[in-house]
Amino acid sequence: MPTIIARDGERLYYRSLGSGPCVMLLHGFGMHSGHWLPFATYLSRKFTVILPDLRGFGRSHHSMFNQQCTVSNFAEDMEDLCKYLGLNTVKLAGISMGALTALKYFEKYGTKRISAYLHIDQSPCCANNESWQWGLFGSDHDIRIQRGERLMQALQPFIENNTRYENLPKALRDQLQHEFGEFFASALSKPAHKFIARKLMANAFTAKQILPVSNWPAYAYCLTSYIREGYDLRAVLPSIDIPISVIAGLRSEMYPVGGQLRIADYAPNAEVIRFDRSGHTPLIDQPIKFSQELMRFASA
Repeated sequence: MPTIIARDGERLYYRSLGSGPCVMLLHGFGMHSGHWLPFATYLSRKFTVILPDLRGFGRSHHSMFNQQCTVSNFAEDMEDLCKYLGLNTVKLAGISMGALTALKYFEKYGTKRISAYLHIDQSPCCANNESWQWGLFGSDHDIRIQRGERLMQALQPFIENNTRYENLPKALRDQLQHEFGEFFASALSKPAHKFIARKLMANAFTAKQILPVSNWPAYAYCLTSYIREGYDLRAVLPSIDIPISVIAGLRSEMYPVGGQLRIADYAPNAEVIRFDRSGHTPLIDQPIKFSQELMRFASA
């Protein structure tokens, strides 16, 4: 896989497939560029498809963050990648954390490089408050965030001491695996898939295949950033002057669909595409429809 050196000297990996007009796809938390391949291979018959491994994930797992806001790091890395590849006209798609990265990118750099944007199952505001009740985990937001805060506080001394994952107290390792199992279960809509996610993450060997642990603090940095920042990017949406397509999973537990439907209230050029049999991951729940919508987006 090709690499770039980011502005802070970290090495970041990406995949490039096909030829023609450029489409960039940003993965979510716990994912990597390879998860796009069934869809990217299809797109690559007509397009150049760029698939970054965001820092901390995939083959960029060993690349560390240089600021408290990890999503800002991702956005800067995306700009560095565009500059390196000489990309001035890109269609951009992002799912979950990748979609949040795209919104942060628009906040920092505007739309000068991006000609159209596909936003996949991500609330524009991650925290619940008086004006917003569709944040991360919906009605369970406060309970899950408080639980995450306690876990991050318990892990902080081990992060500061560069402790290897294998040397963490077993109770903390078990708790991390449990929380990630619950996270992935929330991303899935079918009971069988939820069961499998929890079982896989409960087993130490399979959990490390899904989430490599040689740079385990990267995951903690991401979770802490979500907790600290809250990520309310609603104010960015009116300034996005390019076409926006919003794929919303009507069964999403990660981000209740009501908040995603509200994107059209803020963004002047947004269309909402409802996936009525999907949760947070339409790539898994309705892959054929998702592939069709991705190709329609790229071809428009």
